[in-house]
Amino acid sequence: MKVKKYFANDMQKAISEIRRDMGSEAIIISQRRVRGKGVFGFFVQRLEVTAALEEENKTSFSYELEQELQQDWPESKQEFLNRLGFEKNEPVDAKEESIVPESEYNYNPAFADLSLYEKADPSLPIQEELKEMRSLIEQMVSAHENGKSVHNEHYELWRHRLQAHGIGETSIDMLLQIIPEGSWEEDKKIVSLFIDHLADLLRPLYKEVRPGQVLSFIGPTGVGKTTTLAKLAAQLALNQRKKVAILTIDTYRIGAVEQLQTYAEIIGVPLQVVLSPGELKDALLKNEDRDYILIDSAGQPFSKDDQVQELRAFLREVNKPHDVFLVLSSNTKSADLLQAAEYFMPCGYNKLIFTKSDETISQGSILDVINKVKLPVIYITNGQNVPDDIIQIEYHSLASFILNGVD
Repeated sequence: MKVKKYFANDMQKAISEIRRDMGSEAIIISQRRVRGKGVFGFFVQRLEVTAALEEENKTSFSYELEQELQQDWPESKQEFLNRLGFEKNEPVDAKEESIVPESEYNYNPAFADLSLYEKADPSLPIQEELKEMRSLIEQMVSAHENGKSVHNEHYELWRHRLQAHGIGETSIDMLLQIIPEGSWEEDKKIVSLFIDHLADLLRPLYKEVRPGQVLSFIGPTGVGKTTTLAKLAAQLALNQRKKVAILTIDTYRIGAVEQLQTYAEIIGVPLQVVLSPGELKDALLKNEDRDYILIDSAGQPFSKDDQVQELRAFLREVNKPHDVFLVLSSNTKSADLLQAAEYFMPCGYNKLIFTKSDETISQGSILDVINKVKLPVIYITNGQNVPDDIIQIEYHSLASFILNGVD
């Protein structure tokens, strides 16, 4: 096999020279940009192309190889090239003059059998070219492996970052698949890609979001349902000048009614305590002229199924456009959030609120809940101040919120 290097200003000129010198049977092994020699050569780059040709007059090296290959493969030339690591590509249209011979073969260093380069007779002139060719392929193999190593290193780094942010494994796998090659070190670009991709996935959940006249707030104990209700009641009554009424079916928690009564007096809206589903039905009729009726409920421990059925009985009395908000705390671990989402499903909630976002630095668990229930998050709360510290959110801002700080 004849191996030779060619230098040219561009690939087309290199191809022409290779064809004149070695014929159309030559294959291109590698190409790279190199600087010229001397001081002025530093500023000029040329193309270095390495080509190879299996010669008709076989040396003892090529004859020995072909004899060996013929014992196992009938097509010795192609199999010989395959063992060197060159795979023949699909044929292309010969009429396209822009197609260069390098498109005929694709080099894959993972399949190169470097032992083939050790079989040369030391007395043959081709030995030096073979040694150079072996060195070249070893460099390509090394670069290939190093590239895989760098890719894996950055892949694992981003996986760790997303895990630390509380994002589940399924969502992590989905996000990592969209990172293009060559972008693993561009943190801002990667986060921007994550946000845009996540926003596109969330968008359908917000397609037909409409506010109901009745807003019910359900959820586990201690997540801040009453405070969240008070924030929304104050914004609707004070900022938007809407007619608002508050109903509460929370008669379990000591001081719950007194707390809500204080909020109602400050906001200037009526409050009514409801003790049964029948009373709730009557209270809704009494306040049907109101723009919004907000219903507070008692927190539910996951172990008491009878209480969630009781809550469901209350909510079934609502015969007006009805939003049932499942209120969850951002600082709760993902497993508990998912358990709560499952527990309250009989109540037919259709929207989500996440509270206490100021009490955690990772918001990834929100994504786990969304993936489970396929419902939109409408509000995020980030403090105890009434009527402040509540944000209405849409799909793109939610994607930014979930991934904020992941880099």
